[in-house]
Amino acid sequence: MSYSPTHVIVGAGQAGCRAAESMRIAGFDGRIVMIGEEDVRPYERPPLSKQMLLEDGFDAKVFLQPDKYFEDQRIELWLGRAASAIDLGAKTVTLTDGRFIRYDKLLIATGSRPRRLGAAAEDAGAHYLRTLHDSLSLREALAPGRRVVLVGGGVIGLEIAAAASERGCDVVVLEAAERLMGRAVSPDISAFFHELHSEQGIVLHYRVSIERIERRGASCLIALDDGRAFEADAVLAGIGIAPNTEIAAAAGIAVDDGILVDAEGRTSAPDVYAAGEVTMHVNARTKRRQRLENWLHADNHGRLVGRNMCGGGELYSDVPWFWTDQYEFGLQVAGTPFADRHVLRGDLEARKFTYFHVDGNRVVGASTVNNAREMRHARKLIESGAPLDLRALADPSCSLKDLVEAPAGLPSAGVHG
Repeated sequence: MSYSPTHVIVGAGQAGCRAAESMRIAGFDGRIVMIGEEDVRPYERPPLSKQMLLEDGFDAKVFLQPDKYFEDQRIELWLGRAASAIDLGAKTVTLTDGRFIRYDKLLIATGSRPRRLGAAAEDAGAHYLRTLHDSLSLREALAPGRRVVLVGGGVIGLEIAAAASERGCDVVVLEAAERLMGRAVSPDISAFFHELHSEQGIVLHYRVSIERIERRGASCLIALDDGRAFEADAVLAGIGIAPNTEIAAAAGIAVDDGILVDAEGRTSAPDVYAAGEVTMHVNARTKRRQRLENWLHADNHGRLVGRNMCGGGELYSDVPWFWTDQYEFGLQVAGTPFADRHVLRGDLEARKFTYFHVDGNRVVGASTVNNAREMRHARKLIESGAPLDLRALADPSCSLKDLVEAPAGLPSAGVHG
């Protein structure tokens, strides 16, 4: 009987599932075992802070594949248990229930976890959003008329704030930084969404520092260090995430704010790969390391690394991209929004526009608001790095498709940040 190799995937999220799918598509006929701490099959996380909070029954629509898919593709789902240790010498993964499995190749796709507010906040019943169960619990907490305090004005926090407002809650957002979504968008976009949320009745406070959170009967008190205090029926924390690197680090795999991988997804250990937001990966296009926390990265990186585990040699070179939906407004951001100049294309008053983020006369990023049709060409402009006439870029009558196919190559005066 010929030997059949085993590929083990630690983590049953988006990256792990897409990797398993790609292995089968690439022709791998060996054993695939996916280990997941949650007791449900792989699902998408973006709806957890969007449709799941607003639509009854949407939790049935979030799964990446039906149960039958995993049966048909012979992908074993070991769910409701976590991997506790990796032995690189023996090439085994040990689980919290005492079982272990030997691997020929291993993929670590353990994702991230929410950063916590502290023990006092836990005692006061603060909510976090990471899992399907978290979203269902949060939906129950966002009952009409309830007072909700959101700690953190990042992308996920604002999606929850918008959903809470649409459900009829009174919402306050407390942000430690100077502006909304500061790690993800340009100042112009922050200002736009500040105005948008303010119009919906959400109260936003910036540069705040929380002194304590304590339970007051059925409600909570959030006290700031400047003496201000807020009463809440529900407290939600959206203060960022931390990569789940512990199992890799304990095994001796190189880690630095993420599991270090090359452009093919290989870690520092033989036959061990990593994919998704747990990685600090090399992007072959920029030649830089980065850690990305978005759906598209988990999806595409997982697929690529899965193929590479089956003998491929592809290099990861994606332009970073994410989207967020808040109320009826869709924001997409590609590349980097942090540049010296921002070129506006479209109509701010009509609330349908694109900001191009430029370095010299080259596009390094783009942000679209209710203008998604321009994003495909914007991403191509970022990929090409070609010099452009910025006046043409700002002019909606000039076709972006034409600029992609034949960039003008002329620096332009009179375009400001």
